[in-house]
Amino acid sequence: MALSSAWRSVLPLWLLWSAACSRAASGDDNAFPFDIEGSSAVGRQDPPETSEPRVALGRLPPAAEKCNAGFFRTLSGECVPCDCNGNSNECLDGSGYCVHCQRNTTG
Repeated sequence: MALSSAWRSVLPLWLLWSAACSRAASGDDNAFPFDIEGSSAVGRQDPPETSEPRVALGRLPPAAEKCNAGFFRTLSGECVPCDCNGNSNECLDGSGYCVHCQRNTTG
């Protein structure tokens, strides 16, 4: 008897939850649109990104903006010498943190 009264309270909630889930999965305003062959979602996709980086006129591409060995690029864009106390000749751009240090030292 107690089991049947428990099902009477759980069953409507379960049916309501399953109905809400099936409506959300079938609607076009779904939060998670799936690309299904032949669906209208395929026509709404964004154009593919090009693999070529866009560079403003007068600026070098990012690969060409490297500093020479022993220097690092600051956030302002200038090349500054690494300060690694002679234990390394490489440091990270932006921070100047020394890498590949010798004699058990760190940056």
